[in-house]
Amino acid sequence: MRWKYIAIKDIKILLKDPSALVVLLILPLMFMTIMSFALKNEYGSNDNPVTLGYFDKDNTKVSRDYLAKIEESKGIKLEKISTVEDFSKYKEENRYIVLFTIPEGFEKSIIDNTKINIEMFSDATQATTANVLIQSIVGVSRAFEVKYQLESYGRKQADMTNKFVNDAISETVKGIESQLGMELSIDSPQNEVKEESISKDTEKLMKEEVEKQNISVENVFSNDQKTSPNSFQQNVPGYAVMFAFFIVIWSGKSFLKERESGTWKRLLISKASSFDLYFGKFIPNYIVNFFQILLLFLFGSLAFKMSLGKDSFALLVMIAILSLCSTSLGALLSLVAKTDSQLTGYSLFIVLFSAALGGTMVPLRLMPEMMQKIAKIVPQSWALEGFQKIIVSNGNMSSIITNITVLLGFSLAFLMCSLFLIRTKK
Repeated sequence: MRWKYIAIKDIKILLKDPSALVVLLILPLMFMTIMSFALKNEYGSNDNPVTLGYFDKDNTKVSRDYLAKIEESKGIKLEKISTVEDFSKYKEENRYIVLFTIPEGFEKSIIDNTKINIEMFSDATQATTANVLIQSIVGVSRAFEVKYQLESYGRKQADMTNKFVNDAISETVKGIESQLGMELSIDSPQNEVKEESISKDTEKLMKEEVEKQNISVENVFSNDQKTSPNSFQQNVPGYAVMFAFFIVIWSGKSFLKERESGTWKRLLISKASSFDLYFGKFIPNYIVNFFQILLLFLFGSLAFKMSLGKDSFALLVMIAILSLCSTSLGALLSLVAKTDSQLTGYSLFIVLFSAALGGTMVPLRLMPEMMQKIAKIVPQSWALEGFQKIIVSNGNMSSIITNITVLLGFSLAFLMCSLFLIRTKK
């Protein structure tokens, strides 16, 4: 049990280091908060619709109906701009992700079935979201246009039917007149009323058919998850995983301090076994790392009202396994690095490179397929995937077995390499 004395000493040293508190806890909290709010619109939450600005130059019933159809789209909220000056000002300021104008003559063009140009101005810095919103508006526009085209088609069909019937009646009347040798009088006004009635009935029937919505689309997530992931559910686990591996630096610093003070040599020649030396340095970093990750998730839940899933035990297991993996890597790097500059260089390169590749900075689904496959070689991708299964998809222990197994494999590999290096030095 010699390792516990080494562990107690290291915990005291770590807790006295204010820089550790800043990097391991305060810095990730700042990243989570800033990035989650900054990228809130990129995740299309229906609870927080994206606001678009519009300027209606036509201001007719048809243009208002068109705007109402756009606002029916989930995740979109429209805000009216009253003057040309304000529109130009907001366009320069990039106040809205998308700005658009409805031109004069919109209603007439819709009814006459002629071309209409709706100008759209998007913020280039949010191109992904802007493109999605514009495509949504294009879809609404096409449906709105088809509705009026079909109603117009119905009116034309009614007119053609009336003309065909009237022509047939005229021909019949002429034939009868020819046989009788006399002219027959036809009540034209009454006929016109009947024509108008047929046209109205046909138009009404066509409108009823057009407005029917027989196809409905519902998005249902697996594992009873009914809401899409928001920016907090993406960024809290992402940055928690990323900063969990920053324990690598402090784990290494504890070894370097031992070397600089000369106590590491005395430990190597002491009766303490390789096991005692390893776990004496490992345990304090593991404890700090575990509570660091746990506090980050609790902060996300309390501050942002973020769901932590339905299985708390599965979440705690994932935190424990992630801590094991990151602390094991830290112990290994601390034995490899010989100087403070080497430790900092190795640690930052490995931690930041693997974090970026593992999807903690940019969601994996946005990366090319090849990069998504390469991401599997780093533990961060497996850890993040496991947390998202629990938080976003309401998964349980059975759903994260693969992630746990892979992370344990990484941890075991780091552990074996570390013990080998300690035995070599002894």
